[in-house]
Amino acid sequence: MWNLYYSNISCFQKHLKKEKKKMDKLLQIRIEKENLDILAKSKLKIRIDDVPGDGNCLYHAFLRNKNIHNLPDNPQELRRQLVTFLESNPQTPDGTSYKDFLCLPRDPDLEDMAIERVENLEIQKELRWQRFLKKVQGEEWGGSIEILALTQLYNVPITVLSCEMDGSGLRETKFNHTQEPCSNPVIYLGHLKANGRGLHFVAFKPLEEMTFEQYSEFPSLLSPF
Repeated sequence: MWNLYYSNISCFQKHLKKEKKKMDKLLQIRIEKENLDILAKSKLKIRIDDVPGDGNCLYHAFLRNKNIHNLPDNPQELRRQLVTFLESNPQTPDGTSYKDFLCLPRDPDLEDMAIERVENLEIQKELRWQRFLKKVQGEEWGGSIEILALTQLYNVPITVLSCEMDGSGLRETKFNHTQEPCSNPVIYLGHLKANGRGLHFVAFKPLEEMTFEQYSEFPSLLSPF
């Protein structure tokens, strides 16, 4: 009986610890979102346009752009287009193979570990590449490789905005910004982090698109996702 009692207490404590960690992460994201919105308004005259946090946030954010023609209607179709493009164009704009950027994921599963044990490096690269394309086609979160590939697919430069570690400045990470003339303007995406780890992408839109009603909704920027 006592063993069951102490076991229940232990489970409850673990649950509380897990919930606290979750709430701390949400609080960090809220603060990061508010800071990024303030910095973007001040320096670039744009504001956050949040998107669903359903694992497709990068693709949702990209699709919010109004300056690109013939975009698909949903993230799943954009993922499919991206995979088709990468299968035929496995090199970055400067000619480097995308395969060279792939490594063991931060949270590897059994298939990832099996690929890691392959001794032939060229076979290992190809297996990682096929694994990567499969994840892009599915529901894997997007990152730097997918962003760079999107700039090639739609011939647009992308700048990802994030807050400096101390929250005082705006960091700009540029993808496919070249000297060659481009018919499409720069797309701005925002990247929100907690404990140094990226968790959510957001879109931006010009300040002049805001209506009086939208100004009154400013507190909604503090919603988690």
